[in-house]
Amino acid sequence: MEMNKKIILASGSKIRQKILSSAGVTFLSDPANIDENTIKVSLEKNKNSHEEIAQTLSDFKGLNRINIWPNDLIISCDQILSFNGEIFSKPKNKEIAMNQIKKLRGSKHLLITASTIIENSEIIWRDVSKAEMFMRELSDNQVFNYIEKIGIECTRSVGGYMIENEGIKLFNKINGDYFTILGIPLTKIINFLFEKDFINDFK
Repeated sequence: MEMNKKIILASGSKIRQKILSSAGVTFLSDPANIDENTIKVSLEKNKNSHEEIAQTLSDFKGLNRINIWPNDLIISCDQILSFNGEIFSKPKNKEIAMNQIKKLRGSKHLLITASTIIENSEIIWRDVSKAEMFMRELSDNQVFNYIEKIGIECTRSVGGYMIENEGIKLFNKINGDYFTILGIPLTKIINFLFEKDFINDFK
């Protein structure tokens, strides 16, 4: 990679930033500024699949930053929760989070994580990864106690749960990559960066 080319993470997600930083990737965080809900509603009206919606939102986030970083490498991601044809967004408060978990309990839902990499203002890589999440049967009291325990943190993920912390207790089975569940397919991104020589720590 050119010595003066920066890696930009177009996300304000603390967990994505932590994961990428822990992997030893040097980057700057510059969150995208897009109206996700309006775009999502428009795409749903056009009958786009949930995978297409996640990928489009990820693309928009990265492309939103190209005017600021036209010659750099931009990584963007988007995650949606798909359940029975419905898309769940990040809950705005604890009550909404509680209702979402009540809908999901005892059932399987999908976490769909889309990623985009842009170089020199052009999209050069895309990926859509999925994880199957099987939530255990929970009583109303268990759901209430869980939300009360994690508090406002329940508004920071699309499912209202924090799988990297207390949220793992809500599930009896998971099929999928851990990092995909957290909203960034780290292994695939690292592989791409190595293949394209954007990182070369071990040379």
